[in-house]
Amino acid sequence: MQPTFIYYYRIRQIDIDNREVYSEIKNARINLAAGIEITVSPNPATKFINLYITGTSNKASMELINAAGQRIKQKEEVNAFDGVYKLMLGTKAKGIYNIIIHLSEGSFSKKIVVE
Repeated sequence: MQPTFIYYYRIRQIDIDNREVYSEIKNARINLAAGIEITVSPNPATKFINLYITGTSNKASMELINAAGQRIKQKEEVNAFDGVYKLMLGTKAKGIYNIIIHLSEGSFSKKIVVE
């Protein structure tokens, strides 16, 4: 399957009495970001988080957003596909944060808890 191609399909159902019914024709498109997996650990975190990105070899940019929607940390050219990228949290207040990872394939968001 190729990203951005449109695929058409329908489902054939065969009942116990051998009657066949076909669904209407549907279409689907494979997302460019399919196969990209982002893992953040530990969660909850205290002093740092480890960021793992699989499914791409592109560098990322990253933002850490607090519960008020303010960007409190930003990193460019993050190379987390080689293994792990360690993001130091420093003295961030306890609470829930969003980490937003921007790749050429799309943007991804993960929630983290800082204790």
